[in-house]
Amino acid sequence: MSNEFLDKIREGAGDGFKKTTIEEEKKPWPKQNGQPAMDMYQKGSYLILQAALAGIEVSDVEISVENDIFRMEGKRENPAKQADKFFLEECFWGSFSREIILPVEVDASRTEAEIKSGVLIITIPIIEKGKQKIKIKE
Repeated sequence: MSNEFLDKIREGAGDGFKKTTIEEEKKPWPKQNGQPAMDMYQKGSYLILQAALAGIEVSDVEISVENDIFRMEGKRENPAKQADKFFLEECFWGSFSREIILPVEVDASRTEAEIKSGVLIITIPIIEKGKQKIKIKE
């Protein structure tokens, strides 16, 4: 296609097809956060979430529960980042985050979290809505 034809398309489309400079095209893509795999299950009257976070310091991860959303973010530093040469590099290092919509109503104020053998375990009490007997007026 000719440049003249493309210029007319760009002109008609507004900013949707704006020209970019070579400098703009050379900019690196924004670095993405990793997303740790997680398990979520119910055990009795608790919702349990767990994530394998080997190598994470407690101070390097933050978790929160707000309304029905669980959020986790943190950073895992590569202890071998100064290596002379990598032959295989499959582990994710750097910033990570995860957001999950919880499937049940929970009492976020009583959330507990611990790391055992590299696994972050979050325990959140489920709010049980029981049946109420309704008295009928005579």
